[in-house]
Amino acid sequence: MKKTFFLLLAGLFMISWFGVEATANQPRKISPPVKTAVPASDIGEDAITGQNTGGDSNPVITTTFLQDNFSDGDYTSNPTWTKISNGDGDGDEEWAIKTDPWIYTYGTVENHGTGFLMGSDSDAGGALADESMRVTFNTDGTGTLRLLYWLHFRPYAWTLEYFDVLIDGNIVQHVVGTNGSTVEGVQIVDLSAYNNGSPHTLTFHYYADYGYVAAFDDVIIINDIIAECPPWGTAEGETDCGPGYVDNYNCGCSNTPNVFQPISIGDTICGESGVWRVPPDSSRDNDWFIFTTPGLRHVHFEATSNFPFLIYFYNPGTGCPGSIIVYSYTTVSGDTLRIEADLAAGTWWARVRPYDYSPSIVCGEARYVAWFYADPPLERDARVVSIDNPQFYRTAIAEVTPVQATVTNFGEDATYDFDVTVDITGSVSGQTYTSTRTATDVSQLENVQLTFDTFTPSCVEDYAITVTCSAINDQMPDNNVLASTFKAIALGYDTYTDGTIYWNLPTTIVSENCVRFRVPAGHTAALNEAAIAFTVSGVPGGLVTPQIYAADGPNGYPGTVLWTGTPFNVTVSDWYYVDLTSTGLTLTSDFYVGYFTVAGTGPGLLADPAIDFVGINFSKYGGIWDDSDDIWVGPPDYHIWLDYDITGGNFTDGQATSIDAPSGTLIGAGPFDVLATVSNAGTFAISGASATATITGPGGVEFTNTVAGISLAVGANTQVDFGDWTPSTGLQYYDVDVALTVPGDQNTCNNTNTASPFILLGDIVLSEDFEADNGGLTEVLFSQRTIWQWGIDAVAGAHSGTHVWGTNLGTNYADSACAALRTGTIAIPAGGGAFAFYAWYRTEDAWDFCNVKISVDGGTNFTLLTPLTGYDMLESGYLCNLMINQEGFSGLHPAWALQAFDLTGYEGQSAIFSIDFGSDTNTNDRGFYVDDMILIAYPVGGCDYIPGDINASGAPNGIDVTYGVAYLKGGSAPRDSCDCSPMPFPFYAAMDVNGTCSTNGIDITYYVAYLKQLQPAILYCDDCPPARTNRFEPTGRSER
Repeated sequence: MKKTFFLLLAGLFMISWFGVEATANQPRKISPPVKTAVPASDIGEDAITGQNTGGDSNPVITTTFLQDNFSDGDYTSNPTWTKISNGDGDGDEEWAIKTDPWIYTYGTVENHGTGFLMGSDSDAGGALADESMRVTFNTDGTGTLRLLYWLHFRPYAWTLEYFDVLIDGNIVQHVVGTNGSTVEGVQIVDLSAYNNGSPHTLTFHYYADYGYVAAFDDVIIINDIIAECPPWGTAEGETDCGPGYVDNYNCGCSNTPNVFQPISIGDTICGESGVWRVPPDSSRDNDWFIFTTPGLRHVHFEATSNFPFLIYFYNPGTGCPGSIIVYSYTTVSGDTLRIEADLAAGTWWARVRPYDYSPSIVCGEARYVAWFYADPPLERDARVVSIDNPQFYRTAIAEVTPVQATVTNFGEDATYDFDVTVDITGSVSGQTYTSTRTATDVSQLENVQLTFDTFTPSCVEDYAITVTCSAINDQMPDNNVLASTFKAIALGYDTYTDGTIYWNLPTTIVSENCVRFRVPAGHTAALNEAAIAFTVSGVPGGLVTPQIYAADGPNGYPGTVLWTGTPFNVTVSDWYYVDLTSTGLTLTSDFYVGYFTVAGTGPGLLADPAIDFVGINFSKYGGIWDDSDDIWVGPPDYHIWLDYDITGGNFTDGQATSIDAPSGTLIGAGPFDVLATVSNAGTFAISGASATATITGPGGVEFTNTVAGISLAVGANTQVDFGDWTPSTGLQYYDVDVALTVPGDQNTCNNTNTASPFILLGDIVLSEDFEADNGGLTEVLFSQRTIWQWGIDAVAGAHSGTHVWGTNLGTNYADSACAALRTGTIAIPAGGGAFAFYAWYRTEDAWDFCNVKISVDGGTNFTLLTPLTGYDMLESGYLCNLMINQEGFSGLHPAWALQAFDLTGYEGQSAIFSIDFGSDTNTNDRGFYVDDMILIAYPVGGCDYIPGDINASGAPNGIDVTYGVAYLKGGSAPRDSCDCSPMPFPFYAAMDVNGTCSTNGIDITYYVAYLKQLQPAILYCDDCPPARTNRFEPTGRSER
C-alpha cells in the first residue's frame, strides 16, 4: 500500500475540484465534476499594459416583486405564505420555519447565515411528504422575470421523490432525486413567460414517500437578477473604474500593491467590473477576495453577471501569483458560473474578472452577484481520488496489467479504515474481474494508493472499470464510486515493455495550442501511433488524429508538419510539437488527453520529465507561432502518456462481423437464406479460415453447415453463403450462431456472432400500410380527449412509407386520455392465425399504457390479447376503466418492432381488434404509434409429430432411445403414427431419425450418435415431413 500526502509549500493542498458552467435558465444542481476552460491570454497578469485597475461595486436596485429570507422567523406575513399539506397527517413532514443551521436526523442543512429557513423533515418515522408552500406576487409586464432561491433537497433513494416549482399550477422547475444524492445551491428559474402585468402564484412543492429532507430560503423574484443586490448581500465597495484608476482595494495579484478583500463563508457579494482603454492599451477590473476555512470544507462560489466573465479559486502558496485550483468561464452575458473545491484548513483566494477586453463591458454597468457558501463538515467521508492503472489506452491483450487506485479520507476523523473494490468488465467478451483491498489507518487528506490483483485482458475491446469504497457510516456516499474505461489494444504477443511518463494537460486547448515532447538520448525509436483522446467528467472519449510538427520553425517553434497518419522516424533528443486543436474537438467543457506509442529499445522513456517534456503552450496567430504562458498543471488523472513497444504491432485477427440473414422478423414459409459477413481486423493476411453457422429451434439444432477455405487480405471482408434453411415451426425465436476459425488467431473474442430472428410461418391474408388511407380504423373515446390520429409524425416516423396511426401526431399525447383504436370486423382463418403490427412507443414509464384486445361478439365485450414477446408491466390502478389493472406496453421503446398476437382459440370467428391507450393526470411523452398491420394464416398439412420424440413426451431426448429399443423388442409401439404413402400405415415417423423412410435398429444407432454429438441433427422422411405450424406443441398427436 503506497501512501502520499498532498503537500504544497506551506500546507496541505486541496484534493479535488469542480467547475460547472450553467445558464441562467437552467436549474443548477450539484453535478459531476466538469472543468471549463480559461483563455490562454490570462492565467497570471491581467492587462495588456501589465497594470490592472479596479471598479466600484454598488449594483443598481431594480424592481423586486417578491423577497423573503425568513429572517423574521415567520412565513404568515411580509409576505404571506399558505401552507398546504397532503402528507400522512402526523405533522412531522409539514413545512415549518427551521433555525439555520438546521440539524435533522441524518445530517445538517446549513444555509447563508440568515438565521432561519423553510424545511420539511420527511425522514421522521418514514413520513409521507406531499407538502406545498404558496405565495402571490405581482408583475409589471416589462423585461425579463427571474426567480432566485436557495435549495437543499436530499431524497432517500427513490426517483419518485421530487421538488417542484410551479407558477399558477404549471411546473417551471422539476428536480428529481436519485440514490440519496443531495441537490444544493442557488437555483435560477426564468419566469419571463409570466411577466404580463398580472398577479401570479408561486408554489414550492415537495413530495417524498420516504425521503430525508427538503429546505428552501432566500426567495427573490425580480425583473433583472444581474442588477439585484439582496439586503443581506455585501457590496464590494470599490469606486468606479476607468482611465487612470489604480485599484488599491481588491486588486489582488493583478498589480502592486497586492490587496485582497476579506469575505466569509455564507456571504453574498455584489460587485462591479469593467474594461477601459487608453490607446493603445486596455485594462480590466479584477476583484480578488481572501477567505479562511476552519477545517476541511467543500466550498462553492457561484456568480451571475451581465457580462462575460471568469471566476477562480487560488492556492496562495507563498504569495502572488499563487496557483489556480479551479476556474470556470462564460462568453455569454447573463450566464451563471459555479466552481467547487475541497479545501483544507487555511487561507485561500477567489477572483472575478471580465472574460476579455471588449469595450462593451462598461465600467459602472458591468455587474455581478456571487454566492459563497460551504457544505457542512463530515466526520466520515471516504473518497475515490483516481483510477491509476489501467486507464484509457495503455494496456495490451495477454499483458499482465497492474491494477491501482488512490483513495483518501476527507472526513473529520483522524484515521479511517475502509474496503476498496475494483470491478472490470469487457464490453464484448463479458470478461470479469473483481479484487478488494483494505485501506487502513488513512489519515485526514492522506492519499493512499492501493495495488490490487493483476488483470490480463483476453480481448481487443473496451473495458469498463469501477472503483468503489465501502466505508462504515460514510456520510457522503456519492463520492464512493469512480468509473472509467480503457481499451486493450494489440501491441504484439512477445515481451511487452511499457515505459511511461505522465504529463498534465490544460483543461481545454484554446486557439491552436501545441505541447512539446522529445525522446531522450540512448533510445532509438519511431513514432508509429499518435492520437488525441478527450474526456468529459473524467470519462474517456474517442480518439482523433492530431498534427505533429518538427521544431524547425523560427526560434525553434513548430514548423514542418510530420504526422498525417503515417509513421515516421523520431530523431533522438530533437523536439516535436503536437497540435491539440487540429483534431476538430471544440467542446469547451472537455478535457483533452493525448498518447503516443514509440517502438524501439533503450532506457526508460523520458526519464526526466522536467527536462525532456515541458508544459508550454504555443499559440498560432496569423501564421506565426508564439510562446505563451506556461501551461497550467492540472490533476493527475488528465495527462499525456507515452508508451513504447519492443515487438511492434503485427497480429492475426479474424472477425465474425455480422449475421446478415436470417435476422429480424421473417414472415412466410421459407426456405430462408443463411448469410454472414466475416472480415480481417488484423495486420496479417488470413488464409485457410472456416466459418460455421448453426440454427437452433425449440426442438434442438435444425441447421448446421461449415464453409472452409476462406482467405482475406488485410482490411478485407466477405459474405459467406451457408445455404438455405426451412424452419420447423413458427411464432418462435431461433438462435443463429456463426463461428469463425482462423489459424493462429490472436484475438478470438470477436470470432463469434449471434442473432435471434423471429419466425412467423404462414401466408399474409390481410395487410394495411396506412399509406392510401386510414385503413378503416376508428377511435372510440372513453374520456373527453381525442388522441388517436392518422397521418405523419416527424419523431416516430413510420416503419414503411410515411403514414401511421398514433396518439396526437406532431406532439405529446394528452394527460387523462382514455381511448381505443379499433378495426372493422376481420375474419380469422379457419386454420388459425396471428394478428400483428409494428409499434413505436415512448410513454411515461409505469404510468401510461397501451394494450391490445379482441372481441368476437361484435364489439360488446373485449378480451386482452398478450403479445408473443409479452407486455412491459402491469398497470397499478391509476388509469381509466379501459386500462386499469391490466398489462400493457409502457416506457421508452423508440424503435419500430413487430408485435404479434397468437389467435389460437379464435379460429374461423369474426373479430374486432382494439388498441387501447390510457394516460394518468400528469407527465406525458410522445406516445404510441402503429404501422403495417397484418393478419397471418397459419400453414396446414403434414403429419403432426416431432422428429425423434418416439414416446411423444414433447421433446426428443435419451428416454426416446430406451422407448425405441423396447418397441423393437416387442414393446409398445410409438404413440404418434402417420398415414404417409408409399409407406404402409401405420408409419412411426418420429422414430425415423436417420431419414430413410423406415424404422429399424439403425435409427437407434443414429440416435445414440446424435446424442453424443457425433451426428449433426435429427432427420425425417421427405415423404412424411412433420406438420409445419406456428404452434410448437410438445404433446401434439396425429393418431393414437
